[in-house]
Amino acid sequence: MQALEIIVGVVNKRFLQSLYKKRKGRKGYGKVRIIRLLVFLQAEKITENKKAVRFLKKYPKIKKKLGFREIPNRRSIRRWKRDYALILEQVVTILGDKYSQMKKINYTAIDSAPLQDSKDPEARSGKSSRGWFKGFKLHINCDDLAVPLRAKVTTGNVHDSKPAEELFVESPVTLADAAYDSKKLREIATEKKTHLIADENLRRSCKKKERPLILKKLRYIVEQSLSLLKDQTMKHTWHRVKGFAQKTTYALSAVILVQALAIYTVAKTGFPELKIDEVML
Repeated sequence: MQALEIIVGVVNKRFLQSLYKKRKGRKGYGKVRIIRLLVFLQAEKITENKKAVRFLKKYPKIKKKLGFREIPNRRSIRRWKRDYALILEQVVTILGDKYSQMKKINYTAIDSAPLQDSKDPEARSGKSSRGWFKGFKLHINCDDLAVPLRAKVTTGNVHDSKPAEELFVESPVTLADAAYDSKKLREIATEKKTHLIADENLRRSCKKKERPLILKKLRYIVEQSLSLLKDQTMKHTWHRVKGFAQKTTYALSAVILVQALAIYTVAKTGFPELKIDEVML
C-alpha cells in the first residue's frame, strides 16, 4: 500500500466535485491535480520547489499518476502553495464529511497545537498549554479514533475559541478544554447538532466545579491526533516553509494526507489506519 495510491484514490474529482465551477478560458492544470501534488509533496517532505520539479522529472510515472501531462514549473508550484490555503481547508471539510458517512462518530474532540517558528516574519506570539511561543496554531476537531474532521491554521496570537466556530461537526458530543467554555460556542455547537462539554473557565466562574468524568477519560484523543500530525506526518518540518499562506498549505496538506489514509483503509478494512510511515513509498 503506497502513499501515492492512497492520495490518487481519495483525492479525486468524484469526491471533490463541489470545488469545481464552470468557467471560461484555459482549463489549466485542474484543482484535483494541484491538490494531489501538494499532498504528495507533504508525504515526501519535499518543501523546496526546485526539488519538487527535479523529483517529477526523475520519476515520470509518478507525474503521470498524479495526473500531469507536463511538469509544472517552480513559479506555478510556488503560486499554488500561496493560493491554495483556503481551498485545502475546504478539502479537509469535504473529506471529513466523507469519512463521517463511512464510519460512525461516537464523539469528537477539539483543540489546537502550536507550530513554533520564531524566524517566520509572519509569525505572531501566543500562548499554549505549555506557555508562550512565537509561530502559528493548528486547530482541529477529530473523532473518537483520532481522525481529523475539520482543521484551520491561524497565527499564534489568535484565541482558540475564534476558529472553533467553524470546526464543529454533527456528533453526540464534542469535548474541549477551558478555552472553549463559552455560551456562544455552546449555542453554535447546538446549531451544528452536537453538545459541547468543556472544562470550566475559572476566569468566568467564581466557584470551581468538578471536572466532567468524560473529559478526564476521553479528551486525550485530540492530543493524540495533533501529535500524529506534528510528530509523524509533518515530522516537525513546518519551519522549512515561510509565510502564513504557505504554512497553512503545508499543515492542511498533512491533515488531508491523514484523512486520505483513514478513508482508504476504512473502505478496505472497515477501520482507519493512521500510521503514515507504514504506507510511504
